[in-house]
Amino acid sequence: MPTIWSSAKSITFWAQRKWRIVTKDNNADARIARLNADITAKIVRDTEATKSFQQRYSGKQCLPQSSSKFYYRDTVALEFWIIHSSWTYCKACNQLFPRKMIQTFMNKPVVKPNNVCTCKATKYVHPRYKDIPKELRGLTLKQIVALRPLTIHCGDYEKSPIGYRKKGGMFRVSWSTDCIDAKIAALPDADREKCRVAYDWLMANNESRYKDFVNSREHAIANNCLFNFYDHNQRQGIECALWPNLYPYSTWCESILDGRQNRVSSKVSYMIKVNSEIADYSMNHELLHFHYDLWLWQTVSGAIATARKMKCSPNKALAAKTFSSEYWRWQHRFLMEAALQFGRPSLFLTISPYEWTFPFPPWLDNLRVKPGHGPTNIAQFETMHIVNVLEQLIRGYICGSNTKRWSNHLFNYNRQKNQTNVLTYFYRFEFQDRGTVHLHMLVWLKDMTKMKLDAIRADIPWQNKSLAQQVLDLQASDKQAVPLFEHKTRIRMENGTQILDLFHPPEAFAKNLRAYISTVLPALKCRMDVQTSDGKGMLLRYAASYVSKWHDGFHSDVMFSVRTGPYQAAYRHLRGLCPREPEMRMSLSAKKIAWSQSRTKQFTAKIQSQANLKSHEK
Repeated sequence: MPTIWSSAKSITFWAQRKWRIVTKDNNADARIARLNADITAKIVRDTEATKSFQQRYSGKQCLPQSSSKFYYRDTVALEFWIIHSSWTYCKACNQLFPRKMIQTFMNKPVVKPNNVCTCKATKYVHPRYKDIPKELRGLTLKQIVALRPLTIHCGDYEKSPIGYRKKGGMFRVSWSTDCIDAKIAALPDADREKCRVAYDWLMANNESRYKDFVNSREHAIANNCLFNFYDHNQRQGIECALWPNLYPYSTWCESILDGRQNRVSSKVSYMIKVNSEIADYSMNHELLHFHYDLWLWQTVSGAIATARKMKCSPNKALAAKTFSSEYWRWQHRFLMEAALQFGRPSLFLTISPYEWTFPFPPWLDNLRVKPGHGPTNIAQFETMHIVNVLEQLIRGYICGSNTKRWSNHLFNYNRQKNQTNVLTYFYRFEFQDRGTVHLHMLVWLKDMTKMKLDAIRADIPWQNKSLAQQVLDLQASDKQAVPLFEHKTRIRMENGTQILDLFHPPEAFAKNLRAYISTVLPALKCRMDVQTSDGKGMLLRYAASYVSKWHDGFHSDVMFSVRTGPYQAAYRHLRGLCPREPEMRMSLSAKKIAWSQSRTKQFTAKIQSQANLKSHEK
């Protein structure tokens, strides 16, 4: 009998993965106390709310037209996979890896350590806590600032209580006005000795560029020289000077990597560090800002320089980048082409996660508890997890396309192998005003009767009081979402198109209840919306303009003119783009912000010469 994965085995599995914090945080105890108080208060509120709901609606019964079926097993399996089976790690280097959702997830297969890991090669650095010199462990932020020969300027951050930090300006550095000896001397007695030990080690370390920056500062101050962070020659190994406890050696620095010669990626190198056992790389906002701006600068300036050599437009050179308006024009064209091939889409799905209720794995909960960080305070890992879950949920459980073995999923419930009911689908990630990532999806189905029709609902499921409470809390809206329909859910034909009419009684209609997937909503514990085609193309017109849009306040078209050079264009992007942490994190990842199963590809016809045009006319 095969071994079945369990929550207890999962907790034991993740307890074996070591993760450490290099930077000492003197405020951690106070945050832990506040976090524990908030957790206790939330438990009390949730308990009281559930008790009140049960008492109020104890005698409530489902209407005859309501779906009596509740796929409890699906919900339990989905939530279990999200918490205990969506991640694994390498036992050699402790690097995190997301996992695919396969059809056997319902049976809870055993999660094993990842066998394919980049640590087996020597291409990138995989930092371990033991690799950090003892002299640099346990430094506080004040001590690190004192050790810096440079000063970081990131602008003023904007952060709401329930949101993520927003980039306030360009990442810049300047030479520190005070020498390091003076800054160390100004520290309290308890911090001064340890800081001095770290400084002596750094100055004696020939494998770090720290000493070079210290010496360069003296020359720059004497000659009134400014520091240009975006000059490749000046910034090489700058991480050693800015974060000496995280970059004790020059070989660890992303700023020295040049993919043109050694075919390595600074993004990949940084993400390996983020996923490593050292949590500081993922929790340091300045470090995230540093890598995002550096990537954006190199991408824009390099693309414009290439466009000049290839004699094409700047927009064309940046057409593959998600911050380019040209990229989203092509996504719009892909959607239009899908409509031409497959007709009107069948469904439009939106999922909006909420960090306070979304299910997170044990390793992330542990990472939160130790430093006392609540939701929205570990942006990188929260974003990584939410994006992976939503992506696998769409590709696996809903559409059954992330492997070729799916014969039974939400949109294909006929259990017939090698047959698919999903013609194609398109999804994209977007970021709310507070920064949280959410998902929009369009799907084209061959036959809507083949899906788990009972799982898509627009009524209050009184047969399960817990689910009914969640639906009322999450799905009520201030706008009319679903038309009033007092009959049993059905699929009808109109002008050769299948139309889904959801059972939506007066009590749900009065609350403007949005449609939902009854197996997914209780697993994700977040808001969602399922819109059906009206047979008139209204859904497609809405979705094509909404799904394929980017930022409302930024258009890269205006950034370019004939005289705009690579550096000017890069500077304008750095000044104009002010994303929040989740978007910065996803831009640096390998995840696709927009993806389609369709085989539609981009093709741009060559411009014919005047001679060829005249010949063609003849």
